[in-house]
Amino acid sequence: MIVVEDKLGITKYLEDKKIIVSAYKGRVDIDMSFDHLAKVIEFYKHNEVRAAIIDLRELYGSFAVVMDYLGKAFYPIAIKSGLKAQAYILKNDLIIENLASKLQMLTKKFNVEARTFYTKEEANQWINSII
Repeated sequence: MIVVEDKLGITKYLEDKKIIVSAYKGRVDIDMSFDHLAKVIEFYKHNEVRAAIIDLRELYGSFAVVMDYLGKAFYPIAIKSGLKAQAYILKNDLIIENLASKLQMLTKKFNVEARTFYTKEEANQWINSII
């Protein structure tokens, strides 16, 4: 089921596993990021989500501005829906790797386990072992 699809990317819900799968692409657009995340938050409010897989391999630029929003608005709602783990799929890009590291530190504050991977297969395998 598609939760959000726009120029920034696509977020789907795998109902049988209660997993959110997001894939982002292109240059980061902050306004579009907030809009996309707001729609995802609405979905979290009404659905059980145990884990998320976030593919950042085709995303370029910094989304550091979004971090405060994630900490104040996104994660408090996500954990209420049951979020326990997030897997980030990365490419070899210093900016994205640094931001993913900051995301991991942020998720720890909410007791959400997070790890980074470089392939979708590794991310899926880890998420399946968690849930």
